[in-house]
Amino acid sequence: MKKVKIVFLTALLFFLITIPCRQIFNLSDLTEVRPASAFPPAFGMLFGIWGALGCAIGNFAADILSGYALEICIPGFLIQLLYGYLPYIMWFGVRKKREKSVIRMKNVRHVVKYIGIVFMDSLFMAVMLGVLLEVTGMGSLFSQSSLLLFFNNLVFCLILGIPIMILADLAAEQEKGQVLTLNVRFVLIFLLLSVVSAVLMGVSSYGEMYHYVEDKVALWNRIYIRVSVDFFTLCGISICFLWYLEKNITVPIERLAELAGTYADRKKLAEGKNQEGQTEEGSGKLENRELAAVCDELSCLHGETGHLAAAFKKMIQDVEYYISGITRIAAEKERIHAELQVASQMQADMLPDSGKILAGSREFTLCAKMLPAKEMGGDFYDFFMVDEDNLAFLVADVSGKGVPAALFMVVAKTLLKNRTRSAACAAQAFTDANKGLCQDNYNDMFVTAWMGVLTISTGRLVFVNAGHTRPLIRQKSGSYTYLTERSGFVLAGMEDVQYTQQELYLEAGDALFLYTDGVTEANNTEHRLYGEERLAKVLNKEPDLPPQETLNVVWEDVMCYQGEAEQFDDITMLAFYYKGNGYQTKTGKPDMANIEEWNHFVDRILEEKNFPQKEMAKIRIAVDEIFSNICYYSKAKTVTIGCRVDEEEATLYFEDDGIPYNPLNRPDPDISESAETRKEGGLGIYLVKKRMDSLHYEYVEGKNRLTMVKNRNAKNV
Repeated sequence: MKKVKIVFLTALLFFLITIPCRQIFNLSDLTEVRPASAFPPAFGMLFGIWGALGCAIGNFAADILSGYALEICIPGFLIQLLYGYLPYIMWFGVRKKREKSVIRMKNVRHVVKYIGIVFMDSLFMAVMLGVLLEVTGMGSLFSQSSLLLFFNNLVFCLILGIPIMILADLAAEQEKGQVLTLNVRFVLIFLLLSVVSAVLMGVSSYGEMYHYVEDKVALWNRIYIRVSVDFFTLCGISICFLWYLEKNITVPIERLAELAGTYADRKKLAEGKNQEGQTEEGSGKLENRELAAVCDELSCLHGETGHLAAAFKKMIQDVEYYISGITRIAAEKERIHAELQVASQMQADMLPDSGKILAGSREFTLCAKMLPAKEMGGDFYDFFMVDEDNLAFLVADVSGKGVPAALFMVVAKTLLKNRTRSAACAAQAFTDANKGLCQDNYNDMFVTAWMGVLTISTGRLVFVNAGHTRPLIRQKSGSYTYLTERSGFVLAGMEDVQYTQQELYLEAGDALFLYTDGVTEANNTEHRLYGEERLAKVLNKEPDLPPQETLNVVWEDVMCYQGEAEQFDDITMLAFYYKGNGYQTKTGKPDMANIEEWNHFVDRILEEKNFPQKEMAKIRIAVDEIFSNICYYSKAKTVTIGCRVDEEEATLYFEDDGIPYNPLNRPDPDISESAETRKEGGLGIYLVKKRMDSLHYEYVEGKNRLTMVKNRNAKNV
């Protein structure tokens, strides 16, 4: 389809240009000024046989429309086809398939080659048409008309063909995203100057001679001769100048630029040579010898170019010496081995086992693993229940290596666990632990840590970050993304640091992935880091995997990435999956007219779980009382009721955005007094207290939240 389009467009363009020129610039029965004669060689060189064929078809159609005889049209079609296809053959040679590229005027040799090709092609065309005219008796081979045909083709191939080739070259370079080199720019500029000069010469010659030269064929032959002389004179001078520039300035500068790019991208070259079986060291030496040889060759040139090449060679030698020194120092520092395997095993034995400690958890799943490197590190993780409804989990990394890091890890782990259980909040636990770690810290060690405390019943996660790597979170069925909250200073860095905590709410299906920098800073054989981006991609390939499988997938990918490279640092990972608190919720406006809907919502849940009817009645009384209080007194716009039933108890919570009020703080009424003397109010909440097994109030994020629990086999009234 593409070839058909080329044939059609070139034929149409040739036809549309030829017909008006025959009407306006007709010189004789078979001769006219024909700018379209530049198209067959140009399109033939750009598109091959299909471009030449399109021009031949366009010429044939124009000849038929002009009333030429078939004995002229058919040979003319064949001659026109050869006229367009011969330049393609002369440029590329006779071969079955050429590379997909355009003809480029990138140096003097290409310019001379193009001019020579169009000269011979124009001469061939003139001779063939002259022979055709002589055979048919319509003219002579050696005549003014044949000369006009030659000059017409030659001149327009130069003043129109060259701009066409230049535009095609620029379009191809722009499509590839490449820029023209310095030498190509000079060549194109001087070619265009020659074309412009030839056009101006033609215009001025026509204005000078058309008054006194009556024979149109002779007139245009004279104009073509002047244009040709002007073009070849200026182009010849330009070619000599460009040849000097190529030899001494432009091409050497381009080679130096290519040399600089090659040297800057030497690691990529080393990759290719390593794939061919060479070692990195050997390929590097070979590359340096090649660079030096090119610099020596260019430094023999006179002038600034030679001085630039010599200076570049000196720069390469200085850079190589500097890099080799830095590499040697870094290698010596990385080969320090003072770690003990016993300390690494002691550290591993201190870490909790989720399969044993949290085996009966229904609201979440947690798995963690720490894989020490050959060199001893200070990574650790921990998780424990702060109380019945709060779970703490953390990942931390102690600075340094060896026994000092292992001992400091023991202290940090113990302090963090103890302070978390005794402090009022997670931020205070970090602040207190930091003070303890700063005492007697003569080795200036520090700890990076990330800890979260999850309220299991509500999904509220409070977390503190002390300079640790950002964890990833996946919300429900979405993808893993990095938490963007700002981290605090490392632990044991400064004694008076006050840590702050942040919070978010987890919903059923949410997951967290915690890790140390041993994951993202894992090195492969090419000393490239694993990176945060790759970690996120691995997690998001199968984001719904359970925690244990998530850890296995990440670990396998890190090991695959490292290959035969030595493990750089300890790798610690913790995967957490929140199953949810099990609540079914209903949200709406607090309106007493709809109280039956709310009762039906709670009753349906209790009946589905076969909750005892006697206890259901007590819960219904509590729901009526709490809901009516919200409707009458809270001024809330929305209210939410959540209900969860398990094998032992039913838990309900009421959440509204009304006036902050804790009903549990209201004193119980004295029921021994008579109704007439007893103060009004308080009796309803008193009944709720008596019928529920436990009540809890909190004000969170601008909302009142009252939670009540009723056991299946309760002993209260």
